[in-house]
Amino acid sequence: MPVLEHLDFSIEENQVIAIVGLSGSGKSTLLNLLLRLYEPSSGQIYIDGFPLRELDIRWLRQHIGYVAQESHLFHMDIKSNIKYGCPGNIKQEDIERAAKKAYAHDFISSLPNGYETLVDDNALSGGQKQRIAITRAILRDPVIMILDEATSALDSECEHYVKESLYALKDECKRRTIIIIAHRLSTAKAADKIFVMDDGRIIEMGDHEGLMLKDGLYAKLNKIQANI
Repeated sequence: MPVLEHLDFSIEENQVIAIVGLSGSGKSTLLNLLLRLYEPSSGQIYIDGFPLRELDIRWLRQHIGYVAQESHLFHMDIKSNIKYGCPGNIKQEDIERAAKKAYAHDFISSLPNGYETLVDDNALSGGQKQRIAITRAILRDPVIMILDEATSALDSECEHYVKESLYALKDECKRRTIIIIAHRLSTAKAADKIFVMDDGRIIEMGDHEGLMLKDGLYAKLNKIQANI
């Protein structure tokens, strides 16, 4: 059975795109296609006019920062976890600058050995692990940043500050594109464009105000979350 059907859209550089919809609507599958973890059975994906499948996969992934919903840590110190996979000569001040943007510096500094604290998957909370993963993505300074429910384990205050930092990243680079899957629609409100998915298709597209006026699925989801 096809998972996604009849998708036809474009994303401009220096935009923040939010993808929302019910569970099972195809949001994560769409991101996996952009990461080339899946290949489309038909159709084509282009980056800067070049077919995705013709680009060197290592070059492509060097320019993408990805934060998954379930963040995992390696059994080593926090500094090494943040630097893992980052190219170039990374300095301590670079790590701390990225951690401050991800709202992670304060809790890291409060640990017994700060950035030298040895951790693993069981040592920190889900929200702390997510902030370390976001720090790593920011440190990579990617052209495309993809976040799959990357703030789902954060409390409301942390989510607010992390969201503000992520949106500010767009302004630091003239060619940065940020794509966010968001179940918390508060994360999507300030996006330049919101894609609303249902049953493998994009059924609505626009900004927050325009979609609320349409009174479709996006407006319904907002009302449900507001009532909760």
